[in-house]
Amino acid sequence: MAQEAAVPATGEGALPVAAKARGISASHPAPRQPRSCFLPRNSHYGRTKTRGLVMLSNVRDLLQRPLDTDVLLIVPPFQALKYPSLGVHLLQACGREAGFRVQVLYANILLASLMGEEAYAKICDAPEESFAGERFFARCAFGLPPLGRRASRMFEPDWVIGPNKDWEISPERGCQDCRNAITLPELRRLERYAEGFVDSVAGAVSEQGFRIVGCTTTFEQTAASVALLSRIKALSKGTVTILGGANCEGDMARGVASLPSGIDYIFSGESEATFAEFVRAIAAGLRPRSRLLFGEPCKDMDALPTPTYVEFYEQRRRFLPMSKVPAGQTEIPYETSRGCWWGEKHHCTFCGFNEEAIAFRQKSPNRVIEELRILLDAHPARKVVMTDSTMPYTYFKTLLPRLAGRLARVTIFYEQRANLSLPQVLSLQQAGITSIQPGIESLSTRLLTLMNKGVQARQNLMLLRYARAAGLHLHWNLLWGFPADEVEAYEEILAILPLLHHLQPPRAMAHLSIDRFSPYFCRPTEFGVRNIKPQPGCYDWSPKGADIERIACHFTAEYPSGAHKNVGLIRKLWQAMKRWQAAWKEKHGTPNEDLTLFRKHRSYVLVDTRHLWRKQKSYSLDERGAYTLLTAKPYSGSELETWGVDEKLAVIMDGWFVPLAVADPRILLELTGKHPQGELPSGGLHYAA
Repeated sequence: MAQEAAVPATGEGALPVAAKARGISASHPAPRQPRSCFLPRNSHYGRTKTRGLVMLSNVRDLLQRPLDTDVLLIVPPFQALKYPSLGVHLLQACGREAGFRVQVLYANILLASLMGEEAYAKICDAPEESFAGERFFARCAFGLPPLGRRASRMFEPDWVIGPNKDWEISPERGCQDCRNAITLPELRRLERYAEGFVDSVAGAVSEQGFRIVGCTTTFEQTAASVALLSRIKALSKGTVTILGGANCEGDMARGVASLPSGIDYIFSGESEATFAEFVRAIAAGLRPRSRLLFGEPCKDMDALPTPTYVEFYEQRRRFLPMSKVPAGQTEIPYETSRGCWWGEKHHCTFCGFNEEAIAFRQKSPNRVIEELRILLDAHPARKVVMTDSTMPYTYFKTLLPRLAGRLARVTIFYEQRANLSLPQVLSLQQAGITSIQPGIESLSTRLLTLMNKGVQARQNLMLLRYARAAGLHLHWNLLWGFPADEVEAYEEILAILPLLHHLQPPRAMAHLSIDRFSPYFCRPTEFGVRNIKPQPGCYDWSPKGADIERIACHFTAEYPSGAHKNVGLIRKLWQAMKRWQAAWKEKHGTPNEDLTLFRKHRSYVLVDTRHLWRKQKSYSLDERGAYTLLTAKPYSGSELETWGVDEKLAVIMDGWFVPLAVADPRILLELTGKHPQGELPSGGLHYAA
């Protein structure tokens, strides 16, 4: 019988993509007297000191506001530095359409220029359960000890997820590259910059007399927002302070409202319309009665204004002139849709998509092409990161053919469903979409069914093959630790991983996250989930009296799980994944093991260099053999199929014969096109050692 255990919400692995928040954000700390510069007392950072002093004078120059500027929106730490904020610039564009001037300040860039990009990036990449970004500003925002309560334990698994004698959260913790992980002593040293940084930014902002000042909070930005906005409010009583973003979604807005702060209004949900109405009302001397302003989902995506990211690039050039990431290697966030066309009908059990915003809406292909041209012409970046939860399915016919060849030297990232065909994969590649996050999550249909993913493991495996053949980069993770999962599912995965070293491995293996708004969170009894609690670290950066139950996004819980009772098996699975990753890392993103079919005159050769064997194997195939070893189909038990499975050239999955070899897409299309119904010429193969 499966054991019940406390389940942490560690997330499935972070992907560097643009913010999905469409609203705005602000925060509220206890007021303090401003200090004269960004630098902490007794700073040991000599070179940083010079940068800080120069930066302070530059910030004041930057914020010399034109007389017609009504609003300042701030992007606080710890948003990543390689892309601007889509949500903030959409609000800026909405304000512009309503006749108001909205300025944007990238406070995250300011802090990075003070402490250094590398140090800043380390904090961004810290394990999310440590709340390193929120702890960084806990003292400034709420008067807590530096880095909040129990800071000495913030990286300890027993504290982060709670002690349990019977299972472990994960075989490995921390960032993707532990050699560059932030350490507690380093974080303590860097935290000394926080107070001077907040005082200086708040002082420079308050001097300009902006009518409205707001912040956005998505990426551990709540404490920073509270600190900045509370200090601004203390220095300029007449300034209206506002906050919004993903951390204010739904009931979380009420949680944020429970924090002691100088924040006047909190926006929740899609806020383009409510923001413009709010600015108009404040300009007319009117104040909304409610502190919480709830937006409605935008129904006409084409009606949204086109954002511009000029301020991001100007401030980046000004404050990070020697950045290791050139402007051309930054990323442009863009959205073509909102909601989820799959989740609208079949909400994945672990997905934290708010039901109020899950209704699917999309932009017309004409609008997408027009806006992409505007954005790419106006900015130096050549990579576009689509923030959609999944690409509109109709785009395979309506948009991708029109993108093909039109955006020279531009690469695009998109989230996708995993049940893609080879022609669809090639269509993505031809449209300039070079990397996707397909939501593979598992190579077991048992687990995928628990997730309500609507795909089978064989389809995930076929996508790995198609992507390798087409040169399409995949971002995917292996998840484990589901309610009612069975050990057999993980044994199935473990059995096939050594056969897949020629295909792209997962980026990480992570425990299931219990997220707010997910079916696991909203309908726990349906899945046997109980005792849901915010992650312990959430209490450590928040002040006493805060409504943590509403502030938190990730939770721990108890439920029966076969994986929790068999951590030894999970460790073996993790070790197998690390060996898979190593097969790629040694050659910088390409595998040092291969299983590829080539054309040789009128026949075919299949070369197997996987480390399953002591030496390379090769097989001479005729057309029938090549077709069989490249084409997935219901398993018939034929002699050729049985031979392919025995030679580890294919697996039987979900009752299907699933080949593992890859080939040039032209060969794949040619063979499947010749024999769409499986009508094959006679013949087979000849083995050659």
